[in-house]
This record gives sequence, C-alpha cells and structure tokens, in this order.
Amino acid sequence: MPVPILLISGAQDLNTPVELAARWFGAVEAPRGKRHRIFEASGHAPFLTEPERFADTLRDFALALRETP
Repeated sequence: MPVPILLISGAQDLNTPVELAARWFGAVEAPRGKRHRIFEASGHAPFLTEPERFADTLRDFALALRETP
C-alpha cells in the first residue's frame, strides 16, 4: 500500500482473530511504514472498550508520520 498503515486488533475479537489480522499484516507491503497494535482487553471494537489507549495509539502514529519525510 502506498500509505502508512496502523492496524489495531482486539485480542478478544471473534470476528477478526488476531492471528488472521497478523497474517494479513505480515503479507501487506507498506513502504511508508506499518504498525500492528494488539489491545488485550478488547474485542472487535477497541475504540469503544479502550478509548483512551486507542486515542493515544492513533495520536502517536499520526505524530510519528509528521516526523517522517
């Protein structure tokens, strides 16, 4: 993909298990960078179950992009 990728998975996700997400993540090419973060206490909606951590993760990813040429 020509854009940076942030993939956030919930460890308790029954719809998209972490193993499946990790397999996709490992196969995708992202020359501008990629990160996979797993939220242990979340299922399919980490933004609802861990909103502060989700916001922090998203903010940190966006700030890192500003620092990358």
